[in-house]
Amino acid sequence: MPHARTLPVALARRLVVAAGLTVAAVAMPACDGPDSTTASIEEARRLLMASHLSGPTDMTAASERQANYAQALNVLRPVSQEGTARQRAAAQMLIAQAQAGQGAILTDAALELERQAAGEASRLRSVFENLVVGLRAQAAAGASGATTADQQQVATQIRQIEAERSELATRLNALRSEMEQIRQQMSTAEAAAAEARSREASLRAQLLEAVGETRTETAVAAVEAQREAAGHERERAMLESRLSVLQPESQQIEREIGSLDTRIELLNASRQRMQNLDQAMRDSAGDDNRSATQSAQTLMNELAALDAMRQSDLADAYSAAIGAYEQAVGAARQASGVSGDARSVAMITLGAHQQNLGDLYAARARGQERYAMLLGRLLDADPALPQASTIRQYLERVRSDAAGLRDQARAAYEEAGGAYGRAQARGDLRERIDALVAALAEPQPEPADDAGQFDESFDQQDDANAGG
Repeated sequence: MPHARTLPVALARRLVVAAGLTVAAVAMPACDGPDSTTASIEEARRLLMASHLSGPTDMTAASERQANYAQALNVLRPVSQEGTARQRAAAQMLIAQAQAGQGAILTDAALELERQAAGEASRLRSVFENLVVGLRAQAAAGASGATTADQQQVATQIRQIEAERSELATRLNALRSEMEQIRQQMSTAEAAAAEARSREASLRAQLLEAVGETRTETAVAAVEAQREAAGHERERAMLESRLSVLQPESQQIEREIGSLDTRIELLNASRQRMQNLDQAMRDSAGDDNRSATQSAQTLMNELAALDAMRQSDLADAYSAAIGAYEQAVGAARQASGVSGDARSVAMITLGAHQQNLGDLYAARARGQERYAMLLGRLLDADPALPQASTIRQYLERVRSDAAGLRDQARAAYEEAGGAYGRAQARGDLRERIDALVAALAEPQPEPADDAGQFDESFDQQDDANAGG
């Protein structure tokens, strides 16, 4: 279930889009500065509208949006020091919008890296759990030898896992069949929509030359073709929405089947070893110990790579996004030097960008907290891993980082609440702003005890950034 902060976050971004564009629009009629300044502000406003106002199924490509933002900044920076106070405020507001737009693109990149890191953590957790199963089976076999009861217990485990795998495979096949059917239906709807649009265009062309009753019949047919096309397009959009729900479920089942296959392989290997004589198992204990040590070292090597990725690429991606929003905050703060309605809009914009900063810090904190859960599981392994001291160092550092990020998120949310509170607004807008402030005061949820599952609030953050 989405966290209560999700809708206010999206609302904040919608308000900030409207804020930047409205200030520029308000400045235009009243401007008494140079015509070149007015023209530059209007040009930047059009560039930002081209990026902000794209529909959810027709979102401008990130590279194109980035180019629009960069061009807008190049236009606005010189004029932010020119013209009237109102024009300068409008320019600063649009600068804040462009920088926030760049921040949204950088946030998308950071969250994609966070997803990749979460997927790798999930894989390492499965490897670790399988390693512990092997170590425990090896320790028991080395101590007392393989008994018939031991072999029967392993066989029972294999049957149970195979039954679980069979159920998942059946579900996966059903999902794949449904997804393929949906894709075919999407293709059919798309073709039908294209045909109807083509027919509509032809009829409208005929309408230019038609007269009398023929003209009326042609006009009606054109409208019917238009409605038919719109119906097919809505059908395709609904199918695409359903497909977007099924794909993650299918991918999750594939991962679960892969994990079960790994466990079956390990248990089969253990059962095969149990079928050997006790003496042979004791003779091979030295080799098994070396193999376990090598497996543990491989796990640690992969964990070190994940840790390095989180400290370098992922941290740098978050820093870039945070830096962009900090610049947006600075520009919005400069724009707040005016009075009246323009100041209220500037305060709303400033609060929204501060809230964006809080969201980024909170997202980074959640990622670190989930990573800390994985490290805690590794540290609590029984039997213990040889590299427990290294894992403990990782864990202490990551927990400290997460606590600091939580503090930064809280500070940013407090700044956002203060800015919202200074906005002089009445009626419906005041109620919406008060709802944002109330949502910022809600306690943030702690991540669930699952080191591998990617937090759904990251996806919610993505949805909110789509409007940025």
